[in-house]
Order: sequence, then structure tokens, then C-alpha cells
Amino acid sequence: MASKPWSRELRYLVLILLLILLWSLLGYVQPFMGPLVIGALIAYLLNPAVALLESRTPIGRRGAAVIVFLVALILVVGVLPVVASPFLVSQVQVLSSEMAFIETQLRLGLDELRALNLPLPIDSLERSINDVFQAEVQVSQFFRLLGQATTNIGFLLVIVVTAFYFLLDWPKLREWMIHIFPPRYEEDARQLIDQITEIWSAYLRGQLLLAVFMGVLTWIILLIIGLEGAVLLALLTAALDIIPTLGPTIAMIITAVVGYFIGSVTLPISSFWFAVLIIGIFVVVQTVENIVLRPRVLGASLRLHPGVVFVAIIAALTLSGVVVALIIVPVISSAEVLLRYIWRRLLPDDEPATVVEG
Repeated sequence: MASKPWSRELRYLVLILLLILLWSLLGYVQPFMGPLVIGALIAYLLNPAVALLESRTPIGRRGAAVIVFLVALILVVGVLPVVASPFLVSQVQVLSSEMAFIETQLRLGLDELRALNLPLPIDSLERSINDVFQAEVQVSQFFRLLGQATTNIGFLLVIVVTAFYFLLDWPKLREWMIHIFPPRYEEDARQLIDQITEIWSAYLRGQLLLAVFMGVLTWIILLIIGLEGAVLLALLTAALDIIPTLGPTIAMIITAVVGYFIGSVTLPISSFWFAVLIIGIFVVVQTVENIVLRPRVLGASLRLHPGVVFVAIIAALTLSGVVVALIIVPVISSAEVLLRYIWRRLLPDDEPATVVEG
């Protein structure tokens, strides 16, 4: 015997309660949203390799996912450090020698201040310099700080596990989400999920394209102006470029400080004006990227107007911080797809209510 259908008022009440529950759940898991998003993006990045292996071999989705994930993990943890270590060591040695020169200049400056008998905490500053520039811990401090910033065990596990299970069971997860909807709306749900998946994949491709372009451009510019360690600084710039505004600013400060203390090997200008030149170049390049390149690349990838991309990133940075700014553009694009579909469903019954291609 069929149960009595819910009234409209009851359905609205249940919907409101579900939305409240979802909002509370999102607030509870908010600290892990960043690692979850990173894990999902890693899975998207590896998914083409899984699909290719699945289509070319008889091992199936799960076997292909396990193989691709293990190969990626081995490359990141084992092979890449071994292959890249000679180059990275040489670059670190170059920067270490530059840091030694910086230490010498700072000590000379402190001696000059001490000779002036000014009421400044010279001894405290000197102790700080000793702590930072001890020769036997320069490289180890660098890698220890890097490890502390990137190997938080809890977040790292969330990223790895999320990426693995998204990669392993994405088709099952997709079908589970589709079957949440009533049977007559399952095809609509399938199209919506495919469109939103493509949005996030396109966003990741756009960000990677921007990072590679900015890294190569920075490397070429630093080579032209004669800054040693250009490759390592360019890699740093590319890695930080994914963080809107803050990342490029950090890269600019580090590069300008290095340039100030070691100077140029090709340009006949003082260290001060060389640092000013570096800052000016970074400001111009980042202004062009933030106003022209990033809005146009991400806008073209997600089919959003460049002005919407620019305003969304700036507003997110101002109101919510860097984490929201990282994902605000694909969130807006995903919301646009959902809202267009809902709007079509709200039209009178004689209007077609199909999923609009995004």
C-alpha cells in the first residue's frame, strides 16, 4: 500500500531542515575543506591516466587507479627527489653562498651602528643573526621549515586518502549522487555532475597553465637581468603563483632581498636599484597577470566573463581570505550551472526544462 504523499508545506519544512543540517556539517568540517579540495584536484589531475590505462588494458578501474596512484606516489616521494637532487643541491648551494654574503653585510652594518653609539638593541640583533645564519644549519633549517609547512600529518593523510578514494571510486560515487535524485531526474543529475566535474578540471588546467607560464617568464627575466639562482627562484614563483596575490608577493619579496644582497652579474647598477628593478618587474608582471592573464585564462577555461573572475578573486581575498580565493572561481561557475538548471525548472510546464549546456 502506497504511503500518503507529503504536502507541499512538509516538503518545504524538510528541505529547510536539510539545508540547516548541511550548513552545520560544513561548519564542522571546514578545517578539512582545504585538504579535501586539494585531494579532489589531485584525483582530477590523475584521472586521465587512469581512464587511459583502463581503456587500454583489461585490469579495470580499480586496478588502473591503484597503479596510477602508486606510480604517482613513488614519483613524488622517491624518483623525483633523486633525479632532481643534483640540480636542487647546486641551486641551494648557490643560495647558501649568497646567504653567507648577506650575513657578512648584515654584520658590517651592525658594526657601523655600534660605532655610532645609538640606543638600539644591537646585541639582540646580532644574536638573531647568529641563530639564522649558522653555517652548519643553513640548509637543514630550510628543509626543516619546508617540512613543517607541508607535512602536517593529519592534513597530509586527508589529502592522500581523499585523492586515492576519489580516483578509485569516482564512478561509484558519481552514480551514488545520481541515484539520490528521483528516477525521472537522474539523467539531469548525470549531466549536471559531468558539467561540474569538467568545470573543476578546466580550472585546474588553467591554474597549471598560468603557473608554468609565470615560472618560465620569471626565469627568462631573471636570466636577462643577471640574478644568480634564477631557476630556483622561478620554480618558487611558479609554485606560489597558484595563491592569488599573496603567493606572488612572497616570491617578489624573496627575490628582491636576494637581488639586493648579491646584485646583478650583468647590469652595472647598485644593489639597491637592482632590488627596486626586481620589485618593479614583479609589480608590472603581476599586475598584467591579475588584471589580464588570470581573468582571461580562467574565464576562457570556465566560460566566465573576465570581469567576473577578477571581481570574484578580489572580493574573496578582501572578505574571506586566501583559501576562499583559491576556489571561488570554479564555485561560481558550478553555481551558475546549477542556478541555470533550477531557473529552467521554475519555468511554466510548457517551457522546456532541460539541462543547459555550460
